[in-house]
Amino acid sequence: AALYALRDLDRAIESCDAAIRLAPRFADAFKARGIAFHELGHGDKAIADLEVALALKPEDADTHYNLGMFRLARGEDTAGWRHYEQRWATPQFRKMRRDFPQPLWDGQTEIAGKTLMIYAEQGLGDTLQFCRYVPLVAALGADVIFEVQPGLERLVSFHAGAVRLVTRGAVLPTFDLQVPLMSLPHVLGAPPRGDLCPYLGVDPSWVAARGGLFPPRRGLRVGLCWAGGLRPNDRITNAVDARRSFTLDVFAPLSRLSGVDFFSLQMGPSSSQLHDAAARGWAGPPIIDLTPHITDFADTATLVLNMDLVISCDTSTAHLAGALDVPVWILNRFDPCWRWRDGQGDTAWYPSARLFKQSRPGDWTDTLEDVTTRLAERCKLGR
Repeated sequence: AALYALRDLDRAIESCDAAIRLAPRFADAFKARGIAFHELGHGDKAIADLEVALALKPEDADTHYNLGMFRLARGEDTAGWRHYEQRWATPQFRKMRRDFPQPLWDGQTEIAGKTLMIYAEQGLGDTLQFCRYVPLVAALGADVIFEVQPGLERLVSFHAGAVRLVTRGAVLPTFDLQVPLMSLPHVLGAPPRGDLCPYLGVDPSWVAARGGLFPPRRGLRVGLCWAGGLRPNDRITNAVDARRSFTLDVFAPLSRLSGVDFFSLQMGPSSSQLHDAAARGWAGPPIIDLTPHITDFADTATLVLNMDLVISCDTSTAHLAGALDVPVWILNRFDPCWRWRDGQGDTAWYPSARLFKQSRPGDWTDTLEDVTTRLAERCKLGR
């Protein structure tokens, strides 16, 4: 565990090997080795180890949860979502669990004429990605209440239709059944449904009004986002964020390009890196900071819809661009999140997205060389 935390995965695997030799039925050693194998890109070995761990310890929710993500990463949606449902019994998710007295909707119970509460459960990007399924549930005849995080209300309400929106923390209306948002693909038996894009949007007049924030066009308009957000007291999620996020320095090769204007969509503490962009290697015209004009995700959407392209780490801004069907290039860590499968090329979730993955853990050099080359080609084409 210490070696894993230090990202010394090869030696972590050696430790697991030694443990398994000493205790061949030690399920946690198989689970730990499987997770390390997965993060090194050895998918078959990872799944084999987790299957052994599950055979030895069938009720271990954490093994189910990880096996679910590994199978989803391979496109094995039915088995993947079934295992993923065990997340609420893991130490990571147990503290976030909502213990409602109303029954959990399993997709089999008739919901026409009943009130169903769907609630956002994880990060903002997860809500933006999975809210595509909410109208499909409403179409089954239920009166749907959708609880979202603060900042999403105005964006989601524009396309919510008959769905009633509630902000997390507000008093909930009465309801008959409930289901967490990221269980919807499981209970509906639904694929990623990229064909629904764009499933979010804003009033076109809002987009036009924001056009005045942009200087006269010199070429492509490209929005940048380089860091996700941290979650207080969530060690596992924050460890992942350290691998998916990067600093503005990584984008420095883009500054050599002509025929493109860059705009910052970076919110939070990492936005302060703009103040010393030149010292971080940014050699071109200054990146124009649009974030003072952002108060919620509807504001961000109006800015993204004025862009030709968004280049982002794996965070909510990337999901927003994909949901709006705006071209977005998503930079993935070496061990990409399960939703991006192998982390490279196209994705079934967003037709407008292209994925770029690290060739080595922690090293974005090759990734940015590829992104810079492709952006230079787009600049020549003028689109």
